Amino acid sequence: MMLGLVQLLVGFVVSWEALEFVLRYGLLLSTLKLLLLAALAATASCVAVLLFAKALAWVLRRTAKLSIGCRSYGFNYLRGITINSPKGPLQSISVGEIRLGLRKPLTQLGLTILTQGPVLQLRISELHIVLRQPAKSADKKKPAPRKPTSASSPKPKGNSKGQAKWRLITNVASLLSLSLVDLRLKTPKAALGIKDFKIDLSKSGALHPVLNVQIHLIPLFVQALEIDGTENDSSSPFNKLDWWVSGQYPSAMDTTDCSSFLLEDIALSCELHQRDKRIRVKNLDLMSGPIAVNLEEKLFTKKPSASTVADQKDESTEDNKSAAKPEGSKLLSLNKKIDLIPEKVSFNMSKLDLKFLPKDHGLSINNEIGSISVRLMKSQPQNDLGVAPTHLWLETDVTDIHLLMDGSTSVLEVVKIATVVSANIPTQSTEPIRAEVNIKISGGQCNLIISRIKPLILMKSAKKKPLVLHESSQQDKVPKEKLALALVLTFSVPELSVVLYSLDDIPLFHVELGRSRLTHKEYQFDDNPAEEVTLFDVQKAKFVKRSGGQNDNAVCSLINVTDIAVRYEPDPCLELLEVGTRLKSVLHRLKLQNSATEVKDETAHMDTLTKKDPTDNSQQEKAQKKRESVIAIDVESLKISGELADGVEAMVHVGSIFSENAKIGVLIEGVAIIFCDAQLFRSSRMQISRIPISVSDSLPDKKFQSATTCDWVIQLRDAYICLPFRLQLRAIDDAVEDTLRAFKLISAAKTSVLFPEKKPSSSSSSKKSKSKSTVFRYIRLIVRDLTAEIEEEPLQGWLDEHMTLMKNVFNESIVRLDLLDQLESAKNKDSPKAKLDGSASENSNDSPDVYVDAPGMQSLEKLREEIHIQAFKSYYQACQKLSVSEGSGSCSSGFQSGFKMSKQRASVMSICAKDVDVSLSKIDGGDEGMISFVKSVDPVCAKNDIPFSRLYGSNFTLKAKSLSAYIRDYTFPLFSGTSAKCDGRLVLAQQATCFQPQVRQDVYVGKWWRVNLLRSATGYTPPMKTYADIPLSFQRGEVSFGVGYEPVFADISYAFTCALRRANLAKRWYFERPEPPRRERSLPWWDDMRNYIHG
Repeated sequence: MMLGLVQLLVGFVVSWEALEFVLRYGLLLSTLKLLLLAALAATASCVAVLLFAKALAWVLRRTAKLSIGCRSYGFNYLRGITINSPKGPLQSISVGEIRLGLRKPLTQLGLTILTQGPVLQLRISELHIVLRQPAKSADKKKPAPRKPTSASSPKPKGNSKGQAKWRLITNVASLLSLSLVDLRLKTPKAALGIKDFKIDLSKSGALHPVLNVQIHLIPLFVQALEIDGTENDSSSPFNKLDWWVSGQYPSAMDTTDCSSFLLEDIALSCELHQRDKRIRVKNLDLMSGPIAVNLEEKLFTKKPSASTVADQKDESTEDNKSAAKPEGSKLLSLNKKIDLIPEKVSFNMSKLDLKFLPKDHGLSINNEIGSISVRLMKSQPQNDLGVAPTHLWLETDVTDIHLLMDGSTSVLEVVKIATVVSANIPTQSTEPIRAEVNIKISGGQCNLIISRIKPLILMKSAKKKPLVLHESSQQDKVPKEKLALALVLTFSVPELSVVLYSLDDIPLFHVELGRSRLTHKEYQFDDNPAEEVTLFDVQKAKFVKRSGGQNDNAVCSLINVTDIAVRYEPDPCLELLEVGTRLKSVLHRLKLQNSATEVKDETAHMDTLTKKDPTDNSQQEKAQKKRESVIAIDVESLKISGELADGVEAMVHVGSIFSENAKIGVLIEGVAIIFCDAQLFRSSRMQISRIPISVSDSLPDKKFQSATTCDWVIQLRDAYICLPFRLQLRAIDDAVEDTLRAFKLISAAKTSVLFPEKKPSSSSSSKKSKSKSTVFRYIRLIVRDLTAEIEEEPLQGWLDEHMTLMKNVFNESIVRLDLLDQLESAKNKDSPKAKLDGSASENSNDSPDVYVDAPGMQSLEKLREEIHIQAFKSYYQACQKLSVSEGSGSCSSGFQSGFKMSKQRASVMSICAKDVDVSLSKIDGGDEGMISFVKSVDPVCAKNDIPFSRLYGSNFTLKAKSLSAYIRDYTFPLFSGTSAKCDGRLVLAQQATCFQPQVRQDVYVGKWWRVNLLRSATGYTPPMKTYADIPLSFQRGEVSFGVGYEPVFADISYAFTCALRRANLAKRWYFERPEPPRRERSLPWWDDMRNYIHG
């Protein structure tokens, strides 16, 4: 019947179009019959339509009391339709024209009308709908949810009957299309406008028909309104719509007095087909043009209602009742929802402009996204059992993201965010949902502009709501079903940039991270270029986290970094300290403002929490203990450098770091420690292992000690310790100590000015001291090859070594010249020259095979020249055979940098040990045990009961295969021993002395801070006295001594003198440098070192 009615309408429209075609081309005589048939059909249809319209209008007037009017009408159109309602939500409807016709003219259809048939188009123009504010009514209780009935499911119908219905629907729908022009919808809270809206339907496929739907919308505009304004002026909601209809899109969107939404163009196409007796969406393609959104804060505000608490109670009880569901119901509902998703989904949007207008803050938060692309594919493979997990594949690309824009800068800028999700949804609840997520952020830059972030913090604090307490229901809650998820997440940020701005919007930290690099750029007051220092540089960082271990109880994490470079500078640290202190001060003040109301609410909330069962917390703690964390580290290069003091540069370089579990141990290769461009320590391979220990149950702080106390084992393949030439270790120690004190004074001064409410707590210091005493227990150090040496002066070593080479060559040349002089003297003592020449000619005639290059046959001066050349060649070849030492780097610049020593002559004194095993353990009794040991060793301390301020000590065991001491390149060692053993004890105690005389000293921290602090006038702090009990034994020992050893001992004495002397290393003195304080007495180096170390 439905199909017949549609065919009747099609016939009417075809006849009308045919009549127009005949009259247009003058074919009246040949189509007379057609004209009569068309007239009869038109008359019948017109009469039927008029009767139906009049009957419908009469019914609506009587029942709904609607006022219906129509200005004019024809065979296929209605014009000027108005519908007014005096009550109800509908206020009025006005339609400019409703016309039914062919989608294309009859002349364009041609012969396709016989095969495909014409397509009807319903065109509606100027449709205006106005809705009024609904009348307020008393609150009504929500209807109780329908309970699931146990009635039997309806009987399945035949498949042929369902296919017949679907064919009927596709045949009817393929003949229809809709065109809507100028749609305006007004509600009390919003106004909507659409300029052009089209829906086209077509059919494809014969046996399995598919309905193709195409929706095209040009542009869509939505405007949020205020209720007060709409009630007073009914025409105000359409002010922006008038601008929009006239094409003035910027005028409609640039105003900031209301929320609005503008979508310029959108096209949707999808395919509908029948599967499993249901209509499914096969392919969905959505393309959107630019979108502009203006949102106001008042749009999201909600008025409190008195029924919220009661509703929440009712909902909670309903949730408890409905929570009792059979096992696997949650997975079943998830599969049902996934079943509704189309097989292929594609979404593309060209641009999104989002503007947020907070209330009463004078802000305009602008955000922009360049494009959004989403692609989704769903597949349901079939296995042997007929049931297989559903596979979902989702790919999203979001480009050109700008958040919190203001002009050309944004707080967050991202070039592209690419996300790929692959998931398998099982059908059985026993199997987990397996998903892999890959997120990659390219070209990210974060601009920390305080002037834009601070208003947001204030706005968030103004929105803070008081705590609302709800009474917990007495009914037992049924545990909710949880879905098992096996997730593999990969997150990569190859390029990231962070810029910190001051309160005046001036960049403080500038930064570019083409490979993750953080730089500090300091702008100058004059025209000089800005100084830039790289603080943090990371190349190709990767972080992976997933479940692992037995039964997936451990959280496994992998940190993989190619290269890390960290730089410490005092100025950026002080700037960050200032920013952090200001932030703490703001948060503290905000906390004090809301403390009065929060204390009352928290006390009531704690009373309700105490009534809960304490077993829940214990179960949570057990669950956290069971789930371990495994952190794997793979770093190819690590470089840490910094300015520890004015004139003191330090650097730690590590070739590689590897660990399968950082909590157990770490393997480090290529370690080097450098101070002031001089290398103090290096090792090619180092392994650090951590061994947790068990703590007895009787200890009061068992939990704390079990987390911090452990044994350590450090293994080194080789260790090289060097005292570089003229490196002033004492001056470096003093400079670092003074800078640390000055840094603490600066931080305390900043805190007292910026955060005066902060009070220092004494409990924290006691806790720190307690934790330090419990961490150390046992350390074992194993070194296969240990070398410690004092570096030689480059010029002295070079001269000594090359003088030896030149001496050998000089002695050889002296012997050759002596032989030549003997020949010359013998020549002068013979007969006259003629006689000598005659004998020479005779010898040449008689013996033609004689050596013609004999000394007597060539010039003596030429022979002497060849001897000198040969001596120089011998010296050059001997120099080339020397293996040049790299040195510590202390003389890398200056006059002595040009003198290169060999490896055999690089040290004044060296100590070599093989297979060294040192074990350090804690002394029983702690400080009391160390004091008792000191009194047993030093009778003066026991007699006078001398107090000590600091105590460090341990029991140690030493084992070494061999131990040797060498001076320069001498043949025999100074000392050599085998199978060294030692079981002893070592304690370092700092005596508590009286306050020493102090002097003022200026210390520079960074470039802009000068601190005037007190320093000991003598230059000595209370020394650490050494108390040792070291019984050292060797299986075999050798000692050598000679006359040539005395000059070497003098050089060793000079090396210690340079290392222990006081000096001013500062480089930022703008005035005359003060001389360092002199020592009280002039002592030899050994006594000076003893006074500095032992006291």
